[in-house]
Amino acid sequence: MERKTPQSKPNNLVQTIERVSLILERVGQNSQGMSIKDLSAGLNLPKGTIHRILSSLSYFGYIRQDPETKIYFLGLKLMDLNAQLSNQLDFRKVAEPVLRDLAEKTKQTAHLVILDRDEVVYVEKIETQQQAGGLKMASRVGSRNPMHSSAVGKVLLSYFSEEALEDFLQKKGLPRRTANTITDPEGFRDHLRIVRSRGYAMDDEENEQGI
Repeated sequence: MERKTPQSKPNNLVQTIERVSLILERVGQNSQGMSIKDLSAGLNLPKGTIHRILSSLSYFGYIRQDPETKIYFLGLKLMDLNAQLSNQLDFRKVAEPVLRDLAEKTKQTAHLVILDRDEVVYVEKIETQQQAGGLKMASRVGSRNPMHSSAVGKVLLSYFSEEALEDFLQKKGLPRRTANTITDPEGFRDHLRIVRSRGYAMDDEENEQGI
């Protein structure tokens, strides 16, 4: 499996679009919402600029503001876009019966992920009645995880060419997520060879403590 090279920042990037993207991502990362002050400090942008962008996004429904606290949250219009995106991801429909069968057989949550910008993105999730003592991963469709510390990520990495894997290690490294995260490049390469030979990977508390 050849790795797609991440897109580099274009020279003709529209600054306003970049700022809109940063604001939406930052608001989406905070379940408690964000104030103009917090966004200004976190993104190092003037409060006036933040306010103008938020006002425009609010008008189109991509951002909503709590009238009492003045805190901003993602708008419901994004749910419409998410539904349209889901309809465009045809492979989800193909994979769904396989995921459902896997979830039923293992009595565990089954995920479908894709590779995007050197991270795994969860695009489908099938839950089932779990057995007593089963582990439940705190995942959601649309969330991301590092490749080197997640089982699904290691499966994808195990099929990278040597050149693509070396490029990944040079750019992303192997940052420690827990005490069990594999951070030694040579040891990680050996681990990926084992993953590829047996056809599956395990996450031994490498990404989340206790899971």
